[in-house]
Amino acid sequence: MRSFGPPDVLELVDAEIPGPQPHEVLVRVTSIGMNRSDVDCRQGIYPVTPRLPSGIGWEAGGIVVQPDENLTFKAGDRVGSLPCSKFVDVTDYGRTADYFVANAEWLTKTPESVPDRDAGAIWINYLTAYGALKDVGGLEEGETIVISAASGATGIAAMQIANLTGARVIATTRSDDKCGQLLAAGANHVINTSREDYIGRVQSLTAGKGADFIFDPITGPFVAKHLEAVRRNGRVLIYGVLTYPEFASFDPDVLINKHISLRGYTVDDPYLADRPALSRAIRVISDGLNEDKLRLVICRRFSLEEAVQAHEFSESGRQFGKILLNP
Repeated sequence: MRSFGPPDVLELVDAEIPGPQPHEVLVRVTSIGMNRSDVDCRQGIYPVTPRLPSGIGWEAGGIVVQPDENLTFKAGDRVGSLPCSKFVDVTDYGRTADYFVANAEWLTKTPESVPDRDAGAIWINYLTAYGALKDVGGLEEGETIVISAASGATGIAAMQIANLTGARVIATTRSDDKCGQLLAAGANHVINTSREDYIGRVQSLTAGKGADFIFDPITGPFVAKHLEAVRRNGRVLIYGVLTYPEFASFDPDVLINKHISLRGYTVDDPYLADRPALSRAIRVISDGLNEDKLRLVICRRFSLEEAVQAHEFSESGRQFGKILLNP
């Protein structure tokens, strides 16, 4: 990117293969995961603003070419990058490339069941979902969770984590076409918020009690609706602002009188400082994928040369699952 803006600010350029610094690993990329953060970064609205001209992309998987000096990984190991945007300067370390370098601490081995072409589809979405639902939100068996905008890769990962926990899932979408897909992907119920009474449906599905937990990337006017739809002493976690630049507005009396826990969340919350928690989450996710209890849902693949088209598709609203670029 030489400027911020629409997808066509992206251009493919030739560059030298990066040389790893101490504690870094050189990886040949086989799979690049596209995330909403890439779109926001390109538009210049992501909280971590790169210097221009800049690379782009926080997530990729591939094969180790040059290990770090401590041999945390060896040549030939299959690895994926962990979410750590506060420590990744995409200006120089963008993952949308044939090769990237990364601090060995922020890589992990790709689960055996996941092929190389899918290795970039795992960690941002599943760790975001697991950290929110389990490590921060404390979702328990038998609880009811509403997962908003559930057709994205993080929403689908959250449904699967909730199913693994034994929770009941209410998914939301604005598309009739996605309702059946969400039911097949693990939702117990689906609400089309473009034509159904969201608050009324949640209350009906919970016998008037309200949802125990709401996991939301939308924000905007939906926050006020979430406060009405969640139960007394319930939890609402906000992890995105899809309505940007429209922000949330709500009646604080509802928040106060119902004793609702409303908080913002990023995947950095539980994992930057707590390495044992990160290791535990990685183990659960890896085991889940290897045992077919968790399943990657790949929406569409693009080549590196088609990065502009990938960003256009991401913004189209047609996505169901993960968008990947395969060099």
